[in-house]
Amino acid sequence: MVIIMQNKKIISMILCVLMLISSIPLVASAASVSKVTFSNFPTTVTTGTSLASYDPVSWTDTADVEYFWYLDISRKIDQNNEEWVTSYYPMQFKDKILKYYRGYSESTLTNFNAKAPSTFTNDYVFAFCAVAMPKGSATFSDSLSLTVNYKDGTEYTEEADPEDVSWYQQLDVIAANQDQKILTVTFANTPLSVKLGTKVASYSPVSWASTVSTDYCWYIEQYDKATEDFVARYVPSAYTDKIAGFLELDADDIRFDCAEFSSEFSDDYEYIFYPTAIPKKGYVFTEITEYTVSFTDGTSISDLIGDGNKSGVSFGVPLELDKAGVEIKTTKSVSFANFPTSIEKDTKIASYNPVSWADTEDLEYFWYIEEFSADGKKKTATYVPNAFYEKALKYWDGYSDSDLDAMKEDFSDTMTSDHVYRFYGVALIKDKCKFDDKVTLNVTYSDKTTFTHVYSDCSKEIEFTWGKYLSVPGGTTPVDPQPVDPPVPGDINFIDVTKDKWFYEDVKYAFNNGLMKGTGTYTFSPDEPTSRGMIVTILYRLENSPAVSGKCTFPDVKKGYYCEDAVIWASSNNIVLGYSNGKFGPDDPITREQMATLLYRYAQFKGYNVSQRTSLAKFSDSSKISSYAVDYVSWANAVGFLSGTSTTTISPEGMAQRSQAAALFRRFIEKYSK
Repeated sequence: MVIIMQNKKIISMILCVLMLISSIPLVASAASVSKVTFSNFPTTVTTGTSLASYDPVSWTDTADVEYFWYLDISRKIDQNNEEWVTSYYPMQFKDKILKYYRGYSESTLTNFNAKAPSTFTNDYVFAFCAVAMPKGSATFSDSLSLTVNYKDGTEYTEEADPEDVSWYQQLDVIAANQDQKILTVTFANTPLSVKLGTKVASYSPVSWASTVSTDYCWYIEQYDKATEDFVARYVPSAYTDKIAGFLELDADDIRFDCAEFSSEFSDDYEYIFYPTAIPKKGYVFTEITEYTVSFTDGTSISDLIGDGNKSGVSFGVPLELDKAGVEIKTTKSVSFANFPTSIEKDTKIASYNPVSWADTEDLEYFWYIEEFSADGKKKTATYVPNAFYEKALKYWDGYSDSDLDAMKEDFSDTMTSDHVYRFYGVALIKDKCKFDDKVTLNVTYSDKTTFTHVYSDCSKEIEFTWGKYLSVPGGTTPVDPQPVDPPVPGDINFIDVTKDKWFYEDVKYAFNNGLMKGTGTYTFSPDEPTSRGMIVTILYRLENSPAVSGKCTFPDVKKGYYCEDAVIWASSNNIVLGYSNGKFGPDDPITREQMATLLYRYAQFKGYNVSQRTSLAKFSDSSKISSYAVDYVSWANAVGFLSGTSTTTISPEGMAQRSQAAALFRRFIEKYSK
């Protein structure tokens, strides 16, 4: 039958009424529904899309209403005529459809689907039909309203027929390679100000989300106030590729711009914030695109961009610097709540989550556990929960994710009575905060006991830690050390570097001479491995940290990393050459032969006598020394910097512990300072 499509909606409604002749009205009840909404109603579909995979809407059933959709399919006759062929019914809606079309059966629906084309094509006309039905005893009100929200952001509302709440929309079938047009763009919660001193890397000021057609992102440009010259551009790493395409720049250029950007917002510069909208694949902005910008102060503007920019739409707004951000908050007390004192035997360490304290306005907290041998004398491993890696890296200056991973590798899977465990709570001051000269530590334990201690003469940037041995059934629990005030020059108060240790004087020397820092306020971690970056940093400190210029040539030493300047200095003076692959490996544990190599080159750089050599034949593992390092190890052994690990081994591939590094540098300085 040929139908003249003068009004497609009216014809579709007639078809629906014909199919509903056998329907039985629902029983009225006290639950009366006065509004129905169809959300994200589609208007377009791409050719070649499978009907079976088509799932275009996001609405969900409510307490009183259930929804479903189907497709009416006609064959094109000519420009004004089409012939109805079949309907397509998604089988996930089978029960609802059979409830709606009371005279239909499952075989009827299957037969309809069998006659439908497998994909959307331009040979057919597709009408998308949405249906709403009342649940249970609910009924639709006589004054029922229907609202349809379309995917393109438009909306339609009408008074609905309570006996047949459905909505029809003919789908515009577009070619798979045809770009869909984007008419409007909205930027929500665009910022107008930023606090002076805010870290740029932590700046995340907006709440908009990408849509089906458009990706949203932002970047900031920095200008010199005095000269008004462009300085650098900051792009969040998640947006690097998007912004690079938008600005037609190489992604490496974007990263270089970011490296030059000031680390925090400064009064010496002006900043312009650019919210940016980029079309997704298959979409393009129209020749004239309207954009709306809503600001955080509640104001908004709208304008047209008429250049038909296919790469994206961007809007720049100067950021006002709020000087209130420089105010320093002073913290007078630290509290650890529900601090544990015991742990059940065989508890899995990965599932252990024993405390309830939360970060505050000025402090952030985390915890870690150290595992010791049964006698409590030898530390065997350190466990840091993954969730605290970022805070732990801030606490252990110079450490990396791989260092923290390595610390956990030897930790036993479960807590046993064969080991001793010490639980540490750590409190770090947040940005623009400091500790007072006197700080009170309050600890509330899980057994309801409490502990209070007042620390005097505190450093303004000190971190607070509190450790407690955990009682494990069947094991022994050593006595907790007494609290001490923060270390002061001339003495060390590291609880893991006591006077009975062979390395006590070495660590004290390295700490007091500014060569090495603790891994925490009261911990030095003498048994932890020393990284390549740490050793180069110590050498750099020996030179009083001279100024450097230029970029680091090693790609794995990132801009702003703690050892960046040290590596630039060491590289420019041929003290470090890097690996054969062009990288430096700043976080790799340094081997004994690598340490000998760096010391030799530094001594050579200083003009010291490096002619001493000794035979390495006495060491059974001398064949394991890398060819490049044989001469350097021979020298280091001859002058007493690198002793054997036993009478017959020198362990060139062994890792250098922090205590060993402290001892080595003390020997080095004392030898050449004479």
